[in-house]
Amino acid sequence: MEQPIPVHMPIQASRPRVEFPVWGVILVMVGALFLAAQGGHVHLWTFLLRWWPLVLIAVGATHMVNERRVLSPGITLVLVGGFALFFTLGAMKWRMLLKIWPIILVAVGASMLLGARRKPWGSA
Repeated sequence: MEQPIPVHMPIQASRPRVEFPVWGVILVMVGALFLAAQGGHVHLWTFLLRWWPLVLIAVGATHMVNERRVLSPGITLVLVGGFALFFTLGAMKWRMLLKIWPIILVAVGASMLLGARRKPWGSA
């Protein structure tokens, strides 16, 4: 007697996650910045001293997009970068940092807790 050939359910291939190419964007922006500085349109060091927090914001936002969650550890970089941008643009005074530094501790701790929540207990 012949045995029936087992019929297997087709396994759907999982679609690969497409991540935002943050390093490509950063390289394009840095290259454009150096071109503008060479052309005399931008004073490079003044620009960097004022706008460096945008790098933190961009990396944090990219992390949030790649994780597909707003409450990812990338939110810490966005918040710290946002605060630093307020300081570098003069909207807040640096001495105010002495009063609000605990907020940074809370943000970093909350980010760690949110990141740990995704991992099962006991995993490295």
